[in-house]
Amino acid sequence: MSLEPGRVSTGEVFDHLLGEGDSKERQAMRRLVADSPEAALEMAELGLLLESFRADAREIAASEDLAVSPELSLRLRFAIQRRANLRSPETLSIRGELSRVVQVAAMMLLLLSLVQTLRNLLPATAEPLEALPLSSMVLAAPPAPLPRPEDVDAELGQLLDITRLPVADASFLRSLEQYSAFTLPGDAATWMHAENLLHSLREEQRLRRSMAQRQQFLSLLGSPDLGDRVKTLAADIVQRAQAGEGGDDVASNSLVLRALLAADPNAWDGQHGPLLRERAGQLVSALPALQGGELARALAALNDLAVIHGGVMGELVHKHADRLAREVLRQSQPAGPGAERPELLSWRTPVAALADAGQVLRLAPAFGVHSGLAFRARLMVAAHLGERLAMSDQESPDLCAAQLYGFGDLVDRSRVDRDLLLWPARRLLPDYEALFQLSWSKYPARNGWAEFQLELRGLAAARTPLRIDDAAALLLCLSSNFAAPGALGVVQLSVQQLTAQSGS
Repeated sequence: MSLEPGRVSTGEVFDHLLGEGDSKERQAMRRLVADSPEAALEMAELGLLLESFRADAREIAASEDLAVSPELSLRLRFAIQRRANLRSPETLSIRGELSRVVQVAAMMLLLLSLVQTLRNLLPATAEPLEALPLSSMVLAAPPAPLPRPEDVDAELGQLLDITRLPVADASFLRSLEQYSAFTLPGDAATWMHAENLLHSLREEQRLRRSMAQRQQFLSLLGSPDLGDRVKTLAADIVQRAQAGEGGDDVASNSLVLRALLAADPNAWDGQHGPLLRERAGQLVSALPALQGGELARALAALNDLAVIHGGVMGELVHKHADRLAREVLRQSQPAGPGAERPELLSWRTPVAALADAGQVLRLAPAFGVHSGLAFRARLMVAAHLGERLAMSDQESPDLCAAQLYGFGDLVDRSRVDRDLLLWPARRLLPDYEALFQLSWSKYPARNGWAEFQLELRGLAAARTPLRIDDAAALLLCLSSNFAAPGALGVVQLSVQQLTAQSGS
């Protein structure tokens, strides 16, 4: 548990959630939760866990034979498995940790069932209330609410104002209408969503480090074995990068760094680690001078590093993703139709950069960016991408691929999938970045995944592109089955279901 080790024990947390403890202890616990968002999250999760146990205890108490239903057993087992996967350290045995959590959960479940049964049997009695002196009543008054971030940061309050839009052109406003159903979410809710996404990505990163486990997952789902082609293409990119190719271009540098990390999750600590650290250092050095699309491209690569390492890299992502979101939402002067747009929402920004911005802003709250700020900026970028699609006089598969990759949770995915039915992967070439974004949007349980697996075999046999950024995008495409966010999570769930079915 991450509730400030040394300041509070697990028992004190459970006592607080069960309503135990005197007034001073409860006030101290409330102050700790108010001062620490991480503590508040842990307290909320433990509260939900206790509520689920209470509900399960009532189900057991209501049963005549006190037998646990199969549904209850599955729910409990799934909750414990998910918790263990996301929270257990890499150095500990997962099986041992899971066994310990199951034992604790079972004891808690039986204890709550017993308490609930005893409460039902005993008559309800009113407890006498002791009179409190006036001074105690004054001291026990609730503390003043903490100021909201937008009350402290004057600009943040303006940027969160839904009546203020960064672009006033009619085409942009029409595109923004399709997102009118999305209201500005609560800061805590969006932050928890991003935090859960970050934990999932880190768990997938752990799974990818085991080559044998990764191969087992992919073979069970019938994915093509592209390991040899991935290795040879990665070696070619390393050779070009060591010769200095692409190092002076932010987009190329970002793609090279991301591709080598995707192809080999252990590359940072391997023989090519110095090259990766050199490329990452170039992006970090360039960050302060970047804005708009180039800033989004650089942050896309540093985002991947922050997922793996956190720490200083996470702080850098926080600082510059916050700046990116603010630049998107700032109004131009004068703010009216035809006025100069924010850099990221301008027509000269590459489509791939818009998609990268969507990915960066989606995860930004997990690194400390204000959730409402990141969400609203992401809506504006999605609206501009839709604006481009609406004004295009020809089919634009690159725009559709960017929508799926950067804003798949905001758009009608089935509609975009239908628009891409007439565009097999090879027809996207020579736009290798669109191919990469499309491939990272197709994995198990999504429409067109099976057909795309067949196309990957042909793409693996394609000639290595002449430009290093195109070669890196192709490498990202060929690594999609095990490197795309969410891919291994779906694969792992499918494997667990197959294993459960075979065992039964």
